[in-house]
Amino acid sequence: MEEATLTGEEAGRPQRRDARENREALLAVAKRLFAEQGVEATSMAEIAREAGVGQGTLYRHFADKAAVCQGLIGEDLDAFQERVG
Repeated sequence: MEEATLTGEEAGRPQRRDARENREALLAVAKRLFAEQGVEATSMAEIAREAGVGQGTLYRHFADKAAVCQGLIGEDLDAFQERVG
């Protein structure tokens, strides 16, 4: 069942541009909502709605809220590594 949580890129296929943009939008919305109301108070449905995508799109990128958090941590780690070289 773990395969279902992989995105196209993680599964060895390049992601389409719109898929990448959707993922970025989902993470940006999640980051804002988590900051405003906390992780526990934010639902996956709310993240999808605020990002302007269907819940199916959200779940194609992230299996659950923990996966969204991991995505945010990964973004921050990538940004940190770029800064420190």
